[in-house]
Amino acid sequence: MPDYLSERNGLLIARSPCMGTPFALDGQFTVFAVRDITDEKRRAVLERVFFNEVLEIAAGLKGVLEPLREATLAEAEEIGGTATDLSGELLEEIRSYRDLISAERGELRVNFGEINAQSLLIRLCDGFARHSNAFGKTIAPPTVDGPAMIQSDQVLLSRVLGHLIKNALEASAVGETVRVAFENKGVPTFLVRNPSYMSEKVQLQIFQRSFSTKADVGRGIGTYSVKLLTERYLGGSVGFSSSRHEGTVFTVSLSGAVPGFTPTGGSVCPELGEIEVPLRCYES
Repeated sequence: MPDYLSERNGLLIARSPCMGTPFALDGQFTVFAVRDITDEKRRAVLERVFFNEVLEIAAGLKGVLEPLREATLAEAEEIGGTATDLSGELLEEIRSYRDLISAERGELRVNFGEINAQSLLIRLCDGFARHSNAFGKTIAPPTVDGPAMIQSDQVLLSRVLGHLIKNALEASAVGETVRVAFENKGVPTFLVRNPSYMSEKVQLQIFQRSFSTKADVGRGIGTYSVKLLTERYLGGSVGFSSSRHEGTVFTVSLSGAVPGFTPTGGSVCPELGEIEVPLRCYES
């Protein structure tokens, strides 16, 4: 039975989202036709997210390049560096959207290989330190505890951690610090921490496809993508904790990153469904 339907006292109850039109037949029967619009609403959300993000970055790129004709050589070099960073962000948004669509269709290929977790985190932190969301904020040098060599898909793992670092920067205020760490005490685990606190209401919805923590409707599905890629393609799990005292910490544990794990046939085409996520809510 679809997750939006439930049975109570022999009746089917539609929770959301669907459309129906009742009508009478010969005054004796009532037929209620239901059309599931879940996929339509999800696609609308994904498209809105993608275009909002792309337009925002493109507008920033245009603003950076406008004074280039009248710029001095030194100013042109600075503009060129900023434009390169924004172009990289734009390409990453397009690739991320492409991979999310492929992942939902079960068409995303996985290529496992040896990865140095410390080198990966250093590269990501250095890259996001120049991200537009990092203005006035700090990313602390990543810390590593335990063996740094793991087996995973570097492209997908970079995308997962990149989403979490970007979200952490968006959630942080000017002057605050985002911290990234790796621990390997049997199960390789990445941690991304920001000082902000998420309300319990937000925590309970954070991994839903259409939920957004941003003000604009239909934005901010990075955490859904993190869950999908990690738990369906990388053989791992995602969890988080959030408290007023400690802030918010997302964890990516890669049980599939231990030696000996390889995806069957070099690719995974899973059936998508609901995924249970460890959740801890504190009100300290």
